[in-house]
This record gives sequence, structure tokens and C-alpha cells, in this order.
Amino acid sequence: MPDHSTDVIPSGHKVKLILRGFIVTQITHGNDSALIGALDPSISSCHQPKIQVYQVFPPSIDAPGGKAIEIRSPVPDPANDFFLTVSPTPRNGIQVYQKDEATFQRHDERHNSRKDFRWYLDLSEIHEQPIKLDLGKLHPKLTINKGLFHTSARSDGELRVHPRNAAKPLKHFGKFASEITARVYLDRAGDTAAFINGGNLIFTIRNGDPFSYDIVYDCGCLFSEDENVSDFPLLYGAVTNAAHQHLPYLEQVSMEQDDPALDSAAQLGEDFVPLFSPEVYCMGGNGGG
Repeated sequence: MPDHSTDVIPSGHKVKLILRGFIVTQITHGNDSALIGALDPSISSCHQPKIQVYQVFPPSIDAPGGKAIEIRSPVPDPANDFFLTVSPTPRNGIQVYQKDEATFQRHDERHNSRKDFRWYLDLSEIHEQPIKLDLGKLHPKLTINKGLFHTSARSDGELRVHPRNAAKPLKHFGKFASEITARVYLDRAGDTAAFINGGNLIFTIRNGDPFSYDIVYDCGCLFSEDENVSDFPLLYGAVTNAAHQHLPYLEQVSMEQDDPALDSAAQLGEDFVPLFSPEVYCMGGNGGG
């Protein structure tokens, strides 16, 4: 495999971080850390994260299917940043999973792994230029120093990229990752992982403990069923171009349903009933530093 990915998702993780909704991330294979950001409340109060933490026990005589207990104290506070930190400093920090070295064919689902990280939106690819995160517009932020990232759920429908610049063509984009997961492994005898929120320790886990933890970090915001509107434009309050300037209107894009019925209805002046719920547009994507 190339230096920018791994083709294996091992079993035996000790922490699983599940990321949903409108998150903006800085995830690069081989880096010492990755960043997950929620939109600042000044951009969208609706997309502030809802965090749930579960202690997960393996199957037993009393619980053949295993058991998960929600950790309710201390209560995670989105007013403060989060840190998921493995100590001592890990040898392998951030990894992303992809099936193989072949060019990713988004429209060829049959030959792609459902867990391939490349289903996740790459903001630089979509905009055809380097996209950077405006860290001052992300709050709270979650920093993780070890984790293997992969896709864990995809959209029901397909999307197309609609450039604001009318001189550029529409692009049939396909499905995308609606949820990604980071698996944290404790490889060495003395390894520990701590989940910290501001000054509060939510949990600590050690290599060899007979349980694991699941963290659900959900920045979803459900729209009315009658409102078929993408929230993707909120992204432009939190990203910049390579010159650290916010993108001019003609360099922006919208993400739309890719369905022939949509075009036919528009041409005939008819109402269109979407094939899938508009909350699939509750998404950000992966940018650079």
C-alpha cells in the first residue's frame, strides 16, 4: 500500500469514535494528530455536537450479546474542546483505510469497499483547489493523536456538484460517507487512552482492560420533511483557500440530489418529491491545515 493509507482494519480496538453530521475535519494518513471540528455557533447553533459515551463489555453468560452502559457523568460540554489522547506518544498516529492502490471509482460500488475512507468528502477535490480549515470558526474541536479512520455509513442517494460559476459543468458525484469512524488500538503493554473535555476526564482505558468505549459525536441537524434544502453552504463560513481567504462566491459549489426526475420536473415546472430525506445533506468534509 502507498504511504497515504492502510488496507487493514484490525479487530481489538479499545475506543471507537463515531462521527456524524456536519463535521469539518483535518485527517491525513501519517500525521501525528487529526482534528474534528463542529461549526461555531455563530455559523450554526443547530450543528453543535451531541456526545454520548458508552462502556462496552464483551459477551458473557449474563449478557450473551454483550452489554453497553452509557457514561452520564461527567456530562460532555460542547462549550469546551475535546481530546482523545493515547499515551505514551504512539508510533503510528493517524491512519486512513482504503481497499487498494487503484483509482477510486465512486460510481463502481460493486468493486469498492464500503469502509473505504475515500467515500468521505474531500473538499479540495470538490473545489479543485486546496481547501484549508479556518480554526477560529470551529467550536468545539476534537483532537485525536491515534486512530484508524474509515467510512461506517454512506448516503442513501447520490449527489452532484453544482459550481456557482455557470461556466463550469455539473459533476455527477455519487454517494458519500454520511458517517466515519476512528478505531483506536492500544498496542503496547503500558498504553492508555484518555477522553478529556475541557478540564474534565470522561474516561481512561488501559491496554488489557476487559472492555472498550464507544464515543458518538453527532453534529446532525434535522430539517423539516417539507424543506429540501442543503446545509452545505454553511461550510463557507469555516474554510478558506490556500491563501487563507474565504472562497469567493464563484469558487463555491452546492451539493444537490443527483436524480433524473429532478431535472425532468424542473423542465416541466412540476413539484419534485425527493427519493431520500434532505438530512443526508447534513455534511461537511475533509480539508487541510
